Amino acid sequence: MSSEVASDRIQVALCCDDHYAPMAGVTALSVLLNRTTALGIDLHICHAALSPAQFEHFKTLERRFRCAVHFHAVSDKRVTGLREHLHISYAMYFRLLLPHMLSACKRVIYLDCDLLVETDLEALWTMDLAGCAVAGWDEGEPQHLVRLGLTDDCYVNSGVLVMDLERWRDQAYGQACVDWIEANSQAAVLPDQDAMNVVLRGQKVRLAEHWNLNPVWREESDLLARYPERVIHFGGPVKPWDACYDFELAQRFKRYVDFSPWKAIFPYREPKNPTQQVILAHQLADSGEVEGSCKRYHAALMSMAEKRGELPPLVIQTINHAVRHYGLKRYAEAIEHFKDAVEFFGLPRQYSKNIYRLGGLLDGMF
Repeated sequence: MSSEVASDRIQVALCCDDHYAPMAGVTALSVLLNRTTALGIDLHICHAALSPAQFEHFKTLERRFRCAVHFHAVSDKRVTGLREHLHISYAMYFRLLLPHMLSACKRVIYLDCDLLVETDLEALWTMDLAGCAVAGWDEGEPQHLVRLGLTDDCYVNSGVLVMDLERWRDQAYGQACVDWIEANSQAAVLPDQDAMNVVLRGQKVRLAEHWNLNPVWREESDLLARYPERVIHFGGPVKPWDACYDFELAQRFKRYVDFSPWKAIFPYREPKNPTQQVILAHQLADSGEVEGSCKRYHAALMSMAEKRGELPPLVIQTINHAVRHYGLKRYAEAIEHFKDAVEFFGLPRQYSKNIYRLGGLLDGMF
């Protein structure tokens, strides 16, 4: 494992704890598999207490792809004392420490651990930052600008960043972000991202959309075809390793997992609540896996019915019809009745890619 950082190589940083190491590894693998440039790649794994097995998996990437992997243990107590946010652990703050941890680097591409990099990174690495501290994709959400008093600026997503580390060090931006979070604990809805956008006011360059593309929130069916060279960002609490995630995107992600050292231990997750069961059931029905679909509908409805208590007679009759058809292996008829019952509980009959519109999606996840 190399201990030196070469200035003529692309520097890529990922931040994780031990639980998220497999996800960071798959993102790193996607970078390496889709590299076409002659430039080498240095991977910087900024971590909190990785297990020996995780170290070895990353070293496997180093041997397989002839890249350099550098490990940076994070021990800053100020960061570990900051609050976590929903599904995101305190490791989200590690990116604010990159200027300090990567003291030999002038610039770095920071990547979240829920990404697939399906393009070469040279164009991103060599882009002109025009004297600014960071480049990121502008989410274009007016509510963030109003909420943080940034109506004359932009609000960039922190999942893919090009960081001028020299400028961050000169201006002590990382510490300023930590200070802002500590002083604005209530205003910081997305703590590290909000802090970065406030502290770096006027210091941000907008990236093109294909560098940070989230198909689930966007819903457009042609989004991946429109951007064949892209970084797919699976932003949000539900991920492609959740059974209910969009099947097309989840399968794309799984292909990378299956090619990675983490294949045997990757932490896939079963549905956490009835809404996720229904989303999975819809997709199984659409893909022709009708028996599995019925099983998921049934599980969701039993859970929702138990929580709801007394049900109207017509709903009970509909569920009973569905269960009877299911037992007789008349799956197509069962699915139609299951869908009728699902509608009573306020969920749609059909699958739609933007799962975040559905009530109850995040119940029991945090």
